[in-house]
Amino acid sequence: MKIKYYILAGVILMVAPLNAQRQDNDSTLTRTVVVEQEYNPSVLDATKLNVLPPVDEPQVSKKEVVYDTQFSPSYSFPQTNMPAFVGKESFAKAKPGYFRLGYGNYGNVDSRANYRFNLSEKDQLNLGLSLFGMNGKLDLLESGKWNAHYYKTNGGINYLHQFGKANLKLGGDFGLSNFNYQPEHLFNKQKFMNTSFLVGIETMNPNLPLQADVNMKFSHYSRQNDWVGSLLTKDNKENKLLTSANVFGLINDDSKVGVFFNMNNYFYNNDSIDNYTTADFNPYYEFNGDSWRLRLGAHMDFAFGFGKSVNIAPDVNLAYVFSDSYLFYATATGGRLANDFNRMEFTNPYASITNRLEDTYEQLNASIGFKASPTAGLWLNFFGGYQNLKKDVFQQNPLITDESNLMIQELGQTNTSNFFGGATFSYSYKNLVDLTLSGIYRNWSVDDNVALLMKPMFDLNFRTVIRPISPLDIELGYRYIHRTESDLMERLDAVSNLHAEVTFRLYKGASIFIKGDNLLNQKYQYFYSYPTEGINFVGGVKLLF
Repeated sequence: MKIKYYILAGVILMVAPLNAQRQDNDSTLTRTVVVEQEYNPSVLDATKLNVLPPVDEPQVSKKEVVYDTQFSPSYSFPQTNMPAFVGKESFAKAKPGYFRLGYGNYGNVDSRANYRFNLSEKDQLNLGLSLFGMNGKLDLLESGKWNAHYYKTNGGINYLHQFGKANLKLGGDFGLSNFNYQPEHLFNKQKFMNTSFLVGIETMNPNLPLQADVNMKFSHYSRQNDWVGSLLTKDNKENKLLTSANVFGLINDDSKVGVFFNMNNYFYNNDSIDNYTTADFNPYYEFNGDSWRLRLGAHMDFAFGFGKSVNIAPDVNLAYVFSDSYLFYATATGGRLANDFNRMEFTNPYASITNRLEDTYEQLNASIGFKASPTAGLWLNFFGGYQNLKKDVFQQNPLITDESNLMIQELGQTNTSNFFGGATFSYSYKNLVDLTLSGIYRNWSVDDNVALLMKPMFDLNFRTVIRPISPLDIELGYRYIHRTESDLMERLDAVSNLHAEVTFRLYKGASIFIKGDNLLNQKYQYFYSYPTEGINFVGGVKLLF
């Protein structure tokens, strides 16, 4: 019986850091899984909202790993850190290296390289580098041409050492964005640069009464041009020190109790932006039985200095498994969304920092749903719920500066809420066909109608991959985003993006590919007043080594 307890406690320890807490996007390094399959990297649209409840999937038959290769404009890059490599989640037979290089019209570049070094049985090192971007002339929404130069470079290094009873994690990453504004903008060019360093340790001894995963991360972010307080600002800098800890202990074989702590300290070189500190205490209880899965907790958020406040949000997840293939779930979550420089670039890189935004607080994101897999390869998910956001960030109309007739764009804030409902359908057949169809509808309520201009009312996403012969993959996808109507302006054109990619494996480990985006040559915007590319293609090679 004691041996069984040790094994179970070890398994829970390995998976708990991934699911035990709700964190900001950059609060911790994520794990990387390396597989023996061609990897087709792509970047998600900045407008996509993740509302699917974070609960365990119904158990279905094992299937091939399928990556999300959703297309987006070349200059739409989310600010994600290079993931940490975790040896225990790697496959021994996987190729340690990956290389992808593509080039196309509009000067599009699609490149990525990654290599994993197994230095010893206990030491592993992962290196990654990527470059995406474009350099071409686009038609402006009104009239004229615009040199839409935009390139983004990311690099990262992560090291893992496995002690007998603990893991040491070290990591660092670097990001650089260079792009042009429209001709009428106050600034001609912009440059963002960010670096970060992380050190962490997690216990790996199931005999300890308490387990812990502790991380400390320092990040530096600089913006070349801004307009703060009606004054031109050069080299606007933000330094952030992140400290996080997840401490938990097992009550019995089925349950555990713990607390997650997260503290952010922000420091700025601009006197017009106040330094401040945030702290999040997240106590929780988890139960995982044969049929019932429960998490009861709360987020207690504190802010000191700028935007000082105290907020409380739930952290509740409930799931009932009818069988291996049917699951009912209900969630109620929330918490702080830090509007730091990193998130502001993600929201709209063309927006200037005129004043420091207060953090957005998700008071409630509640949903109920039903997941089912009635037959092998088929998966269904139906869900609905309600979301309430305080100080939600939205994209505003370009403004005219007081000193000239030049434009400047900023981000606004208001309280928003929405009722949502949606469904996801997925089907896979013998590694010959993979099909995914998802849609979500939102009914928005806002304090300021300007915030509705870029809000999605209906978001439809379709993707299929067909493998008619073993060396050939044909992917076809379509993304449709219907904007919400505002009383202040005419409804913006919907995003209508038909895309495709064809990959042919020349021999084991070597492939050629060509992909096309916006094949319907539609005019739409991911960032307010900034057009996207017309029909565009990228072709190149992919190597596993």
